[in-house]
Amino acid sequence: MPVHLAHRDVSFVVISRAPLAKIQAFEQRMGWRFKWVSSNQTDFNYDFGVSFTPEETRTKTAFYNYVKSDAGPERQGLSAFYKDEHGAVFHTYSTYARGIDLLNSTYNCLDMAPKGRDEDGPEWPQPGSGITIGTGLSPTLRARGFGALPLAQVGAVA
Repeated sequence: MPVHLAHRDVSFVVISRAPLAKIQAFEQRMGWRFKWVSSNQTDFNYDFGVSFTPEETRTKTAFYNYVKSDAGPERQGLSAFYKDEHGAVFHTYSTYARGIDLLNSTYNCLDMAPKGRDEDGPEWPQPGSGITIGTGLSPTLRARGFGALPLAQVGAVA
């Protein structure tokens, strides 16, 4: 993706609140190659409405996705910026929640699967959980009687 974007004078950067050392360790473990930076100890995530104070979380008054909600301490979002020839930066676009689904190809694949996103079902594997993403099944699905399929057979089969 970055090569195609660069040919159109576009950059793609992921920003997380985690300290840079944690980001780099996770990036290395997952083999990811996109630009990923830390907003740790800055107000960036608060300014763009994806991080919330303990008070906002406790009182469920966080302003997320253009409404007050019980968003919790952290949520996802996407913003676009334009830098003009003088170096001025303009915030041109933001989207949140389901608005970023097109960037998460895992959701696109799940939307074609028989059980969809199964959001009321098994939990997503967490870093360090021992579940390898992309191989086998979660213990929950295995307990429900689902068996692993060879990769060539995985798809939206009813």
